[in-house]
Amino acid sequence: MKKKNNLGFSLMETLIVSVFVTSLLVFLFVQFQKVNSSYETTFSYNTVNALYGAQSINQYIQQDGYDQLINTYENNVLDGVFYVDFSDCSSEYFVETAYCQQLLLSLNVEHAYFTGSNVTNFLKNLESHDMNEETKEFVRYINTDSTSDGYRLIVEYTNGEYATLKMGANTLTYQFYYTGNYQTFIVPESGLYRIETWGAAGGGEEGGHGAYAAGSVYLNKGTKLYVYVGGKGADSSRTDSFNGGAGGSGSKRADGGNKDQMIGAAGGGASDVRLSLGDNTFAYASRIIVAAGGGGQGASRNPGGAGGALQGLPTSSSSASDITNGRSGVGATATKGGAGGIAASAYASNGLTGKAGVLGVGGHPVESDAIQNVAGGAGGGGGGYYGGGAGGAGAYGTGGGGAGGSSFISGYSGCNSLASNGTHTGSPVHPSALVFSNGVMIAGDQSMPNPNKTGMVTGNAGNGQVNISYISTFSK
Repeated sequence: MKKKNNLGFSLMETLIVSVFVTSLLVFLFVQFQKVNSSYETTFSYNTVNALYGAQSINQYIQQDGYDQLINTYENNVLDGVFYVDFSDCSSEYFVETAYCQQLLLSLNVEHAYFTGSNVTNFLKNLESHDMNEETKEFVRYINTDSTSDGYRLIVEYTNGEYATLKMGANTLTYQFYYTGNYQTFIVPESGLYRIETWGAAGGGEEGGHGAYAAGSVYLNKGTKLYVYVGGKGADSSRTDSFNGGAGGSGSKRADGGNKDQMIGAAGGGASDVRLSLGDNTFAYASRIIVAAGGGGQGASRNPGGAGGALQGLPTSSSSASDITNGRSGVGATATKGGAGGIAASAYASNGLTGKAGVLGVGGHPVESDAIQNVAGGAGGGGGGYYGGGAGGAGAYGTGGGGAGGSSFISGYSGCNSLASNGTHTGSPVHPSALVFSNGVMIAGDQSMPNPNKTGMVTGNAGNGQVNISYISTFSK
């Protein structure tokens, strides 16, 4: 008689059941490990942040390097190599190599590849290509489409994430130019948007150039945005520029001549996107991205300061004695307007120091009808998140240049957002919770994308501009 256990099973039956259950558990564990490994791998593919970064690189390549990359890729194909690794930002492909390097570094890019949109041939020759196994695995993940033409971007990040998208695919750009008034943009579809803003330049040949601020943000369909595009400062003019640029001041000659003969230039207006209309604290606090305007030159071409990133230029103004020349204004910061420049020492006691910039508006220079041979001749401050200070008055036309304003991007490190009453929150994130990813902020004396999409420029020398690019889907 077979020996039974307490449940009535023979030892042999118990052994068989135990082996079966153990085998089943091992099989399920192995399958789970495969699924979990696949999940962990694909979870690092085409993440939101990775796609934001890839789109930023895509937009940059469209401006600088696209044709060169195509030519190199087509030549590589003849040699059986179906990609171009441009991670080193070689001058073989790009004019502005330093900007390319800065962009990839800020996005934490390990490798960036340019290839054909259809990766079928890439896959056939994958094993012969000089790239790591993780990247090859991601290429295998990309859907192939034999009817697809064009080109593709593949990006590997230092944290192990990957992203790919078709070059120029699924993007629509709305361009807003200077009109002298606000414009509206109603979000047509929920999705990812890239917003680029260029501040306007200050007036005069030596006026400061406008800054650049850009980033990607998720917007819901139907959201109404107000777009303010800054106007370039007028030469020799007391007239303010649209969106915060302050007009210049004039000089009165010793012989009693017309003081309109030597007038400083106006500062440039900022360009911004906001949630509320108006030129008041509530409206200024609703701005989610701002590119600063440059300061206007003094009447005798004392230079205006460039629109700044977190701080407008110049960052300081000399207080040394100068009998005839007024001093430049000081650039705005993330939390306050720039100070006005002091007047020439001969007139320092006459209250002719330039006015400080304030929230959204550059400082105005000071004139005097009572003092012959001096009435200003200074440049106005540029608009911005905060405005730059005005130049100080000088003898007949030798006033200082106005300073540049400061820029702002919701979520950008170093920024300090405003509550609706104008007090600072202490956080870079706007109270609306609209937060930009992959923000880029460039002062007007540095290399930046050209608003006209034709390479790079050193600051924006004209009217401001705002581009809003909609990315409906990202192609796997």
